Amino acid sequence: MGRRPARRKPPGLGHFARLKDALNSSTTPENVPAARKLSKLLVAPGDAFGKKVRSALRVIDSIHHVGDQTIRRIEVVETNDRQSLGNLVYHPGTGEPLRLEISRRNEQVEFTLLHEVGHFLELAAIPRADFGHRHWKTDPLLGRILGVAHSSA
Repeated sequence: MGRRPARRKPPGLGHFARLKDALNSSTTPENVPAARKLSKLLVAPGDAFGKKVRSALRVIDSIHHVGDQTIRRIEVVETNDRQSLGNLVYHPGTGEPLRLEISRRNEQVEFTLLHEVGHFLELAAIPRADFGHRHWKTDPLLGRILGVAHSSA
């Protein structure tokens, strides 16, 4: 009988073996200035909802920072939306992010926030965002990333 392959940690969680462990951690890279951490750009409320948001932001801080760009701070707000679990609200004329909305009806606040942060980064931190309608396959900045993602298991 053959040996079972060793289980690998999921990619993108740093040194954490499970997302649950990462979400419950307070670990952040010490070498990233506070002004470049997403937890300083996305303002969470001070209630139980905000606690979930801050735990997800700690995970993001452990694997991402925003580089040297100047990015405006925005709020993460709780909504009662029945149609959408989360939404990035941006200015219709400039494309500038205004706030992240997460529905209180959402059972996976942290995962939805992680998803919406991707939209926030695309609009606020990556050049040529075109209001979130990026041409991923031909984008010179992100085309290679998409190619690697498609070729991975």
